[in-house]
Amino acid sequence: MTEDYDKLEKTRRDIEETAEEIERITNKITDKWAIADKIDEVANKHQSIWDKVYENATDEDLAIEDNIEFIKSSKALTDEEKETLIKAEEELNTLKEEHNRQYNKVEEATKELIAKLDSLYKNVENLIDKMQPLANKLVEEFK
Repeated sequence: MTEDYDKLEKTRRDIEETAEEIERITNKITDKWAIADKIDEVANKHQSIWDKVYENATDEDLAIEDNIEFIKSSKALTDEEKETLIKAEEELNTLKEEHNRQYNKVEEATKELIAKLDSLYKNVENLIDKMQPLANKLVEEFK
C-alpha cells in the first residue's frame, strides 16, 4: 500500500507540475487572456445605446441573429448611434477572431501536455481503485 501511496503522491505532483506548465504556456501565448478584458470592455462600452435598442425591439427584431443587421433594423436609434454600435460590433468581431486564434494556438501548443495530464488523471484513478479495497478493510477494522 505504501508503494501505491508513493506512486499516487508522485502522480499528484506530476499533475500539478504539468498543469502549471500548461498555464505558463497559455499565459505566454495569450498575455493571461488580456483579450477577454478587451472583449468585455468593448461589449459593455455603449450600454445606454444597447438598452435603447432592446427596450424598443420587437419580437421580429430580436429574431435577427446577426448583431449588425439587428442594429441596422432598429427604428429607435439615430444613424449616429447605429454607426457607433456597428463600429463596436466590428471591433468585437475582430477581437473574438483573435481570441479564437489564441485559443487554437494554446490548444496546439499544449496538446501533448493535455494528453499527459489525461494519462496522469487516469493513473490516479487506477491507483485509487487499486487501494480502495484495502482502505475499506481498514475502515471496517477500526470501527
